[in-house]
Amino acid sequence: MEVKLNATADHVFGLLTDPRWLEARSLTMGELSAKCSARKSGGVQITMKRRVHRDLNAIVAKVINPDSEIEIVENWSGDASRRTATYTLSLIGKPITVTADIELEAAGKACTYRIKHLAKVKVP
Repeated sequence: MEVKLNATADHVFGLLTDPRWLEARSLTMGELSAKCSARKSGGVQITMKRRVHRDLNAIVAKVINPDSEIEIVENWSGDASRRTATYTLSLIGKPITVTADIELEAAGKACTYRIKHLAKVKVP
């Protein structure tokens, strides 16, 4: 996925690494709970736990409870012109993991946000 945003990369990066903004965004999207923390050490590590409800079709609902807890870890590095992150989403207690590579590239007063996901489900 690639999205061109009409905001500076610094502004977008500030939001993407602000625990309070990330929690508020999750709750606004209707998630049941959200708790986020950021640790800065060379780069920025974001850790977020969310409780979500999803309307699932009957087949998927047999494997995944519609109310699930997820944990997301993002590790950001780079500079103001181009930042990258690795992303891992895990469904707590389920054999499902989503990984992604994220890029945030400056383009003057705008920026480009790219994310490439890979989902893995281990079902016997």
